[in-house]
Amino acid sequence: MTRFTNNLTGDMGISNEEFDKLFKRLNDAFSSKLKKQVIKEISILKNSERDYRLLEISDTIIISIFKSTKKESAQLCVGYPFPLATRHLKTYFSGYKVSIFIRDEPVRKIQRKYIFNHLKNTYNASLNVFDNLNLFREKLFLTNKQFTQKCFYVDLYDFIGDSIIGLKFLDSLRTFFKIPASKCIVFSKHNKHIPAQYNILNLTDFADTVNFYENSTIIIPVLIDNQFDVFLKLLTSIILKNVRIIIPSRNMFCLFSDKGNQIYWYKSRDILFKTNSIDNYMENVVSIFTGLNHQNLHNKIKVHKLTKNVFINPFSSLAEKSISVTDCSSICEHLLNNGYKVFVSAGFQQDDYLKRLTVRNIKILYDSGFKDLSEKLKSNDIGLVISTDSGIAHMTATLGIATIVIYHSFFWDSYSKQSISNDAFGGFCRSHLPMIPVIDSGILSAVDAIYHPTMSQHQAKIIKTALKEMYKASNKTVFKLHNMLVTKFDNQNYFYSPGKLLENVINSTNKTDSWSLVSNIWQNLPAYKISKFTFV
Repeated sequence: MTRFTNNLTGDMGISNEEFDKLFKRLNDAFSSKLKKQVIKEISILKNSERDYRLLEISDTIIISIFKSTKKESAQLCVGYPFPLATRHLKTYFSGYKVSIFIRDEPVRKIQRKYIFNHLKNTYNASLNVFDNLNLFREKLFLTNKQFTQKCFYVDLYDFIGDSIIGLKFLDSLRTFFKIPASKCIVFSKHNKHIPAQYNILNLTDFADTVNFYENSTIIIPVLIDNQFDVFLKLLTSIILKNVRIIIPSRNMFCLFSDKGNQIYWYKSRDILFKTNSIDNYMENVVSIFTGLNHQNLHNKIKVHKLTKNVFINPFSSLAEKSISVTDCSSICEHLLNNGYKVFVSAGFQQDDYLKRLTVRNIKILYDSGFKDLSEKLKSNDIGLVISTDSGIAHMTATLGIATIVIYHSFFWDSYSKQSISNDAFGGFCRSHLPMIPVIDSGILSAVDAIYHPTMSQHQAKIIKTALKEMYKASNKTVFKLHNMLVTKFDNQNYFYSPGKLLENVINSTNKTDSWSLVSNIWQNLPAYKISKFTFV
């Protein structure tokens, strides 16, 4: 579900006057038509088993409704999914929490203007606006030879899993700029938890490290509205005379040099993570700079050898995503009875949970962070991980360990493409990694499917051919191919059924793009994905 943060203390690039205008726009929309729509949706929820609804009213306005234990006032929110500011209305809904968000261009346009003015006033920078994307890329390409001494990547995420995923920006851009990994340094508040090929430092070390290296490239993805204040502080701390700063998702880069400071902006809306997979979203963001478009079909998925040593992580930063003690005990018992060795994560101060596990002969694995955990998984020859949708799942899959990831269906709105992408498996279960999605249950069946694959090469070829035809095709074609695959394969995995997962959002009359979401869900069909495992 939509997560909120209340620790915003910095400058978000929006003045009080501009906040007032955005709130008035939301309030007017709510009073004129959205209130009636909310009341209608709540009446539908009352008569259903669902407890969450995400309504994409337009590109700029979103409503979230989910069950509450009390009577709450509706709230207006600037920024999504993490509000930059919130105001409560005098309208109350009993048993439901209602939030109306304004996002996208109304918010980004104000922040963009702030960046331009800040760079102009602080660094005397000139703004260069490009209507032609090719000319924008050509200008960037001409700078490639000069700014290669070092490549600094700044991770602004609050969640460890997001930080691990976000390294793809560095992987793609430094490869395009032909900067070797040995010259790259990552700055992150999660530096103790990111196993990677790069040198990783704490975010607090940014200024002291970066300002020693002239003619370097700094990559700072500012993907979410509420990352703006940290970005601004970092920008202000740069005192180099010669540096290139690339800002993915904001479609701009800056050059600081003795000849003058320049801002280059491709005039377009920021690219937001809406109804596609996280990999396709990142590729779209990166392609603004590189011009490279990648079809996300992978012939091989490199996986470490399967052993009968299984690591279980029942914990998540969100309690609703965790595995109950009862379920974890049952999984451990079954695995032990079938000849597996079982290791369970100690989590973070989870002693009470571990004491309540009713299973003997399991080993509790303590760690001081993800880097330490990754070494212990290696030393214990772990061949399979069972995990909640968490940072650990993203870490182990990135390491090439087969990872079953558990997604709880109550956590997203199955009637919203955006919710399936943003809140669930549709976006974050990455098709090129050995992540095997399980919806609610079916964990033990997934274990069996990994050790005893069932899909033939002929069947896998049918899916791959359909996925190639889907690539950026019309919604009508995507729906037709999806239906064909449902007919042939929908009973392949009862614990992950693409037909059922998408039945409320995919049809031939969709006006919004379906390709990315549909293709990602089929690429993650467990039997199909396992058929592509290559053990190393």
